[in-house]
Amino acid sequence: ASGSLRIPIFIYHSVRPDFAGELVVQHAYSITPQLFERQLLYLQNNGYTSITLDQLAADIKSGTTSPIAKPVVLTFDDGWENQYKNVFPLLKKYRMTANFYIYTNAIGTKHFLTWNEIKEMDAAGMTIADHTLSHPYFRTTPLNQVRKEIVESKKIIEDHLGKPVLHFASPFGYSNTDIIAIVGAAGYITARTTYKGAYQDNILRLRGFLVSDNFDDFVRKLTL
Repeated sequence: ASGSLRIPIFIYHSVRPDFAGELVVQHAYSITPQLFERQLLYLQNNGYTSITLDQLAADIKSGTTSPIAKPVVLTFDDGWENQYKNVFPLLKKYRMTANFYIYTNAIGTKHFLTWNEIKEMDAAGMTIADHTLSHPYFRTTPLNQVRKEIVESKKIIEDHLGKPVLHFASPFGYSNTDIIAIVGAAGYITARTTYKGAYQDNILRLRGFLVSDNFDDFVRKLTL
């Protein structure tokens, strides 16, 4: 699109081994650590550079990704503990960065990240971003509750990390003009949806690609 930059954003959830009896929806939102490492190797071997959401925002503002020729943004939703156990070590191994959207009510509960794990990833250069208090579906949530979810979760993360939280992702990827206005007023500089596309023309309505367990699909989306 005219006036937009091509910066592919990939949206991950769980990164864990497959297990017998898993539900279709569980499998749809997970990939194995082996596949994730294969993806990182492909990025490394084909000249891609993983960038932070701060860098993405700066690129969109300036209208260029230069001097990075092939940027890519890796994002992880929800705050699953397997992201710390299976993703974080591989990111360090390949010297890549990623962005983690957490919803605060889940932190410290079974299968989710702890605040100590979040702080460790933050200290290592990963971006910790916001994903609301309770992960509601905004299409059916009253706007006053949407505002509470967006504003209060931001403060909670900032209190724990001692730094501003500037990036947001809408649960289930839904957004509209009212939500964009609330996000902007809350002080976020980017907001990611799950609307498909690699071209970014609205910093508060970033597009991305949900990651599947199909490696060829990952490669295809890099070049769409």
